[in-house]
Amino acid sequence: MKHIGTLVSANRIADYLSSNGYSTHVRTIIDYLNAFENAYILHKTHRYDIKGKKILRSPDKYYICDIGIRGSILGFETLDIGRVLENIVYLELLRRNNKVTVGAGMNTEIDFIADDGETKRYYQVSLSVVDEKVLERELNAFRKIRDQHPKILLTMDYGNEKNDEGIEFANIVDWLLE
Repeated sequence: MKHIGTLVSANRIADYLSSNGYSTHVRTIIDYLNAFENAYILHKTHRYDIKGKKILRSPDKYYICDIGIRGSILGFETLDIGRVLENIVYLELLRRNNKVTVGAGMNTEIDFIADDGETKRYYQVSLSVVDEKVLERELNAFRKIRDQHPKILLTMDYGNEKNDEGIEFANIVDWLLE
């Protein structure tokens, strides 16, 4: 729950537990992750190879179905706002009837690729891009994509609506209220 939105490998979890004296198998970890999905605690999100145009096998990312559960387990005073915002955007994309994957490849990662059956959109989520290095990191991920699908950078900042490359900037709260 602390690491929502990060890559999860059942092999790595099993290896970690085994190295710490807990005898387990990869299949057991997979069964637990499946149980969390079936109990509507976690959503599994596959990675999509942008260049190769295919779903990648593993590792996958997991997002929590209810941020309140995360807060009640970890405590609300230590919230990682960036991860929470990413999780909220993920849940909203699902609510808007999108098939959601994580973009991978080309030495970059796109937070979300949302496909509603008619339009594909790329999303990057960042708490703020006031820092030029953060802004460049987020924009560089978009720049590596050579197609013409919409690219949206969601932050808590207010300001630009589009940059000169056609990348749309949007405030997360305003975007949620659309």
